[in-house]
Amino acid sequence: MTAAPEVSWDDQLGEEDVDVDVEFMASVFNELLVNAKAFSRGAALKIKAYREDSRVVFELSEPKNDPVDTSTWAQPFSALCHDHYGLGLWSAKRMINACNASLTQQYLPAESCLLTKITIPTV
Repeated sequence: MTAAPEVSWDDQLGEEDVDVDVEFMASVFNELLVNAKAFSRGAALKIKAYREDSRVVFELSEPKNDPVDTSTWAQPFSALCHDHYGLGLWSAKRMINACNASLTQQYLPAESCLLTKITIPTV
């Protein structure tokens, strides 16, 4: 079994209130971290939580050896990889949308990392 990569946590939040389904969000974060471990190059993951205007933002930064194309991610059955059908991110994105939040993923070539951002409106 592969060891999980180290996680650096930068929490800049105060007492922000958000209206989300806690179980949905726990499932979303679990899916993102399971994927990060499965596709990790072993380098530390960085998670940052902060407020931006009237939103709470969570960023997950995953170091990558090679560029990644996120265009088909969150589409069910888009690829069979690691004996899975691509339903995890698809399901996570649907849960995010149900919470009136958003999820974006992009590869940042200058940092050689995948940046996943979850943005949740405050109450």
